[in-house]
Amino acid sequence: MNRGIRVIGAGFGRTGTSSLKDALEWLLGGRCYHMEEIILHKADHWAWYNFATGTTPAMDWQALLNDYVACVDFPICIYYRELMDAFPEAKVVLSLREPESWWRSWRGLMRAARVLRGLGFISPRIRRHIRMAETIIFDGVFEGSETLADNIAAYERHNAEVMATVPPERLLVWQTSDGWQPLCEFLDLPIPDRPFPHLNAAGSSLNAKMREYAARMVFNR
Repeated sequence: MNRGIRVIGAGFGRTGTSSLKDALEWLLGGRCYHMEEIILHKADHWAWYNFATGTTPAMDWQALLNDYVACVDFPICIYYRELMDAFPEAKVVLSLREPESWWRSWRGLMRAARVLRGLGFISPRIRRHIRMAETIIFDGVFEGSETLADNIAAYERHNAEVMATVPPERLLVWQTSDGWQPLCEFLDLPIPDRPFPHLNAAGSSLNAKMREYAARMVFNR
């Protein structure tokens, strides 16, 4: 049964979205959608690929997110407006990070993503995933540029648009250093008696993560 999306994450990837995912799952008692779902689940993989290539003209957000209570990270964050319409009771969390710190982390992820590109020849699913990501994120959001100036401009433009678009009573601007309190107050929930999760910390191996993702896509076609 679909309990409905209660929180829409509008922040770009590499702004603490893995930590936010874990926190929201704990608070809301359900699953939070993340890029990893596209890697893990064949139906999601095809839904995004068909959407990116125009085979499916519109995403069925209700069907895609039927088993989830929240959603964060790329590519879902790009469609926060559509998600607000699809789930009118949902609140929006804009996760932020200092722009140059975000870009360094994003650049590291893009470099690690070359592991996937290099393995595309052995897996049609990896090739489809790369095409989806390039179409929606790299070409769509960042207009094909990997420069600091262009990427930070896209990051700041998106954040400004979210803050200008989402009604103030429906929006929380948040960063991982804020921890539980503002998140719980925003959602009218008690603060858990546990440390706030801090996942994907600096120093974690992005190359290892990409190899793990590649293996999952190769063996889960």
